[in-house]
Amino acid sequence: MVLPPRGKAVTPWVTMFLDDATRLITGWAIALAPHAGTVLTALRMGMLADPATGPAHGVPGLLRLDQGLEFAAASVQAATGALGTECQRMPGYQPNKKGKIERAFLTVEQMLLCTLPGHTGAAREASGRLAGPVDDRARAREAYAEAAAAGEETVLPLGLETFAAIFSDWVRSYNTEHRHSELDGRTPAQAWAEDATAIFDVPEQQLRHLLLAAAPRTIGPRGIRFRNLTWVDAGGLIRERRGQQVVIRYMPHDDRQIHVYLNGEFLATCHPRDALTGEQEEQFYAAARAQEKQAAAQRSAARKRGRRRLAALSAGQESAESARRISAAADIGRLPAAQADLRAESNASLLGLGPIGPIEPVDLARLDQGEEGRPW
Repeated sequence: MVLPPRGKAVTPWVTMFLDDATRLITGWAIALAPHAGTVLTALRMGMLADPATGPAHGVPGLLRLDQGLEFAAASVQAATGALGTECQRMPGYQPNKKGKIERAFLTVEQMLLCTLPGHTGAAREASGRLAGPVDDRARAREAYAEAAAAGEETVLPLGLETFAAIFSDWVRSYNTEHRHSELDGRTPAQAWAEDATAIFDVPEQQLRHLLLAAAPRTIGPRGIRFRNLTWVDAGGLIRERRGQQVVIRYMPHDDRQIHVYLNGEFLATCHPRDALTGEQEEQFYAAARAQEKQAAAQRSAARKRGRRRLAALSAGQESAESARRISAAADIGRLPAAQADLRAESNASLLGLGPIGPIEPVDLARLDQGEEGRPW
């Protein structure tokens, strides 16, 4: 029983592949529940030549699969079909048909699980409680989640990531140190190295899209947030696409790198920002400086274009005003003399520049006598 990052304590699921001839554990994946992503991840681990995960590599010619629904998923069938791997579904409730993998899981329990706290197959008290510091009953599982969220100092089950790290170390020890009686006392790694069977390898670039778990993410201002880490690429492609929706493909329990896809096409391989090598860090900051310089040049060019556009608009308005004045003067020149005088006078009067008619003197004596005078 382990405690995931969120939720109550659970018993996780291990998906594991075993080489038939050498008993070598080629690939594995741990999840809260089995799904197609764990199958593809475990299969991919056994196909890539990566010293960190073990000596196994190459495309398997035949897979004998359990009756689990995760093995029957369309994505698993498509991946094995693309690789040209033959798949055989073993009948249910007949462990003798796949005795080697059944024995391997028994070895996991006898050599590893029984030594860890929270092993549900350990001895129990008369009340049904596990004989140990960890209780696996339903009420206790929920209490562990509440205690972890509150930060209480109490005995808790192993964390899921901690258990995955322990399992990884055990697989490495099993492959390289455990001497198997069916291998004439050799370790699985020795048997693998001495096996003369031809191996067909596939480049990692071709397996990147085919055999990885996937999850949607949004690119943030600093990079992609995943597993409480900030992921960036050395070339700065992620930095240029802030706010965009992407799909990341990753291997569970492997925080060395993730692959980013945009609209179904590969974009970049990202690494944790705190784990960049010196060369990758220099490339990252060089790309950031180049992007800032390019952005500054674009802002300067935009300002220049704005000034030119404003100047053109101002010149166009002045030209239009001049054309209207010229047109008005031409219209007045084409009018008859009487109408032209009336137009000039009306324009002047509207602006308050002169009277409507010509100024004539007024005889004040006649006004005193009651005679109507002429208006100004």
